[in-house]
Amino acid sequence: MNTERYKVEYVEQVIELLKSTPNPVHLPSDVFFKIGKLFEGEPDREKLSALLRKTYTVMAIEDEKLVGLAGMDKEGNIGIFAASENPKAQKLLLNALDRRAEKAEVPQLFVQPFDDARDLFIRQGYEPQGEGNDCNLVRKITSKDELDFKPESAKSFTLD
Repeated sequence: MNTERYKVEYVEQVIELLKSTPNPVHLPSDVFFKIGKLFEGEPDREKLSALLRKTYTVMAIEDEKLVGLAGMDKEGNIGIFAASENPKAQKLLLNALDRRAEKAEVPQLFVQPFDDARDLFIRQGYEPQGEGNDCNLVRKITSKDELDFKPESAKSFTLD
């Protein structure tokens, strides 16, 4: 199984996946609302492809079959996360979103999961944002260039 950026030739599989797999996250922005609206009837394939290309959308592919789909906007808001009950696909998709956020220098990823998907994101390192607001989860993206150590762990040497 591997991940790759959305390609137009997968549009039929995307439609099938999004119809059969519930999206466990709230739609955070206009682009994702437009995608959701397309599924109120028979989705327009060209509009769907254009909207998926507007967001950063990644697919989990196994044996040429789409098994998962995730998308985030430019601000790091995750609005699509359709990975059924496949833990490997879920992890691969979240890792792909992390890599994209790091590359695009987005400092945090945000997600508003429904209650039944909350544990999935918490297991992947997402934390509740702020006091008493447990519906928004945030994952801080650390750059490889960024030093991540505590000052008290530093050692000092006295030279004569």
